Amino acid sequence: MTAFAKILLKYGDTGVLYHGAEAKGIRVFIQPMMTRRTEKVWSRVTRLGERDTSRYLAFLPPEAEACAGDTLSVDGRDYEFIKAERFKVNGSASHVEAVLQIKEAVHVD
Repeated sequence: MTAFAKILLKYGDTGVLYHGAEAKGIRVFIQPMMTRRTEKVWSRVTRLGERDTSRYLAFLPPEAEACAGDTLSVDGRDYEFIKAERFKVNGSASHVEAVLQIKEAVHVD
């Protein structure tokens, strides 16, 4: 287990990673991505109302399998992966960093 994975295990939030048809319990850190535009809530107005367009940075353990379109559920909120990248330290996988957005609800008639 990497040092980063040990920190996640001790201090990270508990979530569920949905990768394809597989659901796996996972420990993760999620933080809002800070930009110059921090005073105004990131949103976009559509014909159906206002949509949250905030972005979040997530840190996952090195064994996490995630790609664009996958879902991460943490504390009752669903996030959609925009991208995910595995990082190495001294030639070994250290952790996965990902950019997330709030997942839009899908309604089926």
